[in-house]
Amino acid sequence: MRVVTLDRIFDSTDVARLPHRDQIDGIDVRRMRWFGSKRYPIAPGQLLAIRDADLVHVHALDFAYDYLALTRPLHRRPMIFSTHGLFFHTPFASRAKELYFKTITKLGSFAYRAIAASSAQDEARFRTIRQRGVLAVENGVALDKFANLAARGTRNIIAFGRIAPNKRIDQLIEWFARLTHVQPDWTLTIAGKPMGVSLDALRAQAGQLGVADRVTFHEFPSDDELRALIARASVFACASEYEGFGLAAIEAAAAGLYLALSPIEPFRRSLTATGHGAIVDFADPTSPAAFIDAYAAGQANLPPPPQSLEARFGWQAVSEQFEHVYCCVTGRTRRLIDTVAIYPINASNATAHIAELLARSEPAWVAFANQHTINTAARDPVVRDMLAKSFVIPDGIAIDVASKLLYGRDFPENLNGTDYLPNLLQALPPQRLFLLGSKPGVAERAGQLIRAIAPQHAISGWHHGFADAQATQELIAQLRSKQPTLLLVGMGHPYQERWIAEHAADLPLVAMTVGAWFDFLSSHVPRAPLWMRRIRMEWCYRLYLEPKRMFSRYITGGFIFMGHVITQNLRGDRI
Repeated sequence: MRVVTLDRIFDSTDVARLPHRDQIDGIDVRRMRWFGSKRYPIAPGQLLAIRDADLVHVHALDFAYDYLALTRPLHRRPMIFSTHGLFFHTPFASRAKELYFKTITKLGSFAYRAIAASSAQDEARFRTIRQRGVLAVENGVALDKFANLAARGTRNIIAFGRIAPNKRIDQLIEWFARLTHVQPDWTLTIAGKPMGVSLDALRAQAGQLGVADRVTFHEFPSDDELRALIARASVFACASEYEGFGLAAIEAAAAGLYLALSPIEPFRRSLTATGHGAIVDFADPTSPAAFIDAYAAGQANLPPPPQSLEARFGWQAVSEQFEHVYCCVTGRTRRLIDTVAIYPINASNATAHIAELLARSEPAWVAFANQHTINTAARDPVVRDMLAKSFVIPDGIAIDVASKLLYGRDFPENLNGTDYLPNLLQALPPQRLFLLGSKPGVAERAGQLIRAIAPQHAISGWHHGFADAQATQELIAQLRSKQPTLLLVGMGHPYQERWIAEHAADLPLVAMTVGAWFDFLSSHVPRAPLWMRRIRMEWCYRLYLEPKRMFSRYITGGFIFMGHVITQNLRGDRI
């Protein structure tokens, strides 16, 4: 791992440059020289720092986002982006920001394989410029940093974090002055790093409002100093008018502080998650009295223990989400081909996974994906949803071409269903099989041949693939009665996927699409010569046998498929 950052700390009293290279907890740190505004620090040197990276994770919307997107054809590194509130914290130049976001930011987004929104608010905003590849991965919080430090029952309010214009510390001080008119013994502590706000101006405001002796300011507190301040407080207050996520509020909740938060959506979600605090309209002259009543009632309830917040906000959970994103966008655990996520897996690992699914005795679906599958999923939401819930296996040369273009490498193995299924059945432990599909008599003949191929399995039954509504209900009753563990559905695509989606969701078995395998196995439909199969040209033979039906699937469908893949490559999404 390598961290690429800048060589000066914004708004620090120490203007000295930091070392260009460093090691922190075993992590390689590279610091870049920069010039320009701290809101858009220009640092061209980062291009060299990422040249050997397997994946680049860009944080925050500034020069790095634009520069690395623009130079993507040069460095060719896969990238993801975390939003961190974007740049809408204040109303300053709001129209210019919106225009920039909808043009430059939108164009740059196509260079990123995933957009990890740091909040639901960021996710919603980013989806206005990019529909695919956007997901919420909220900020991680060090919940043990201030855990259980609060002094419950005291009348000391603390506001900590960045002291920036959007935090509206001025409005908080004005509200606090009104609070002391109702209950005079409250105090207010303001601690943090000034960023665009003058502490002298805030002190003057407190003096004008007559609360200078009850408001204290702590500039650039260390973690130890902040712990000591929190340990004297019982309430965390924030009058912010904009938050991307609201990290300080979650840290305060873990400390056991009662939360008094402004009525913005991120804070409403924080209160829903923590259950300890109140929404306060800091501009409302009557809100101090309402706060006092709410605070008194809240003292009867214990604050949430930090461990109760771990699953949603803890770094362990967030790091696991990012690991999943990293593996997906690099194609290690699954590869998104247009709308279908396919597992990059070889035959032995696929068989092991299917055996695991069978051992669970729960509903599970297995499907094969070729170019025709991808094309159907693009226009059929039922098939698309079914495949999203399935263990999907790569099938065909076109899928490999797509993987090479999108991820830079082929799938580990082409698991053509017709060749793979006999090996799968031979390797699986004893199962109860039910065969569904093809014309009358074909599935029965295929079942007899399966007994010879894999004699450890019992054939629970079979049924052709042309059942009407009444026959389908009788078939479902038969499946429930005979309780097969593995249902092989060979109705052809997309009918088999639709049938599974509609009828197999509640059946405690593994339903697996097998296409025309029953026809091939029973020699009802001839297969291509072995030499054609070895060079992965069996589709040409099927086109020769059925030119009218297969032309649209293989030729017209091939152009449509490559259109989807090229569009996805230009669009950038891999998740």
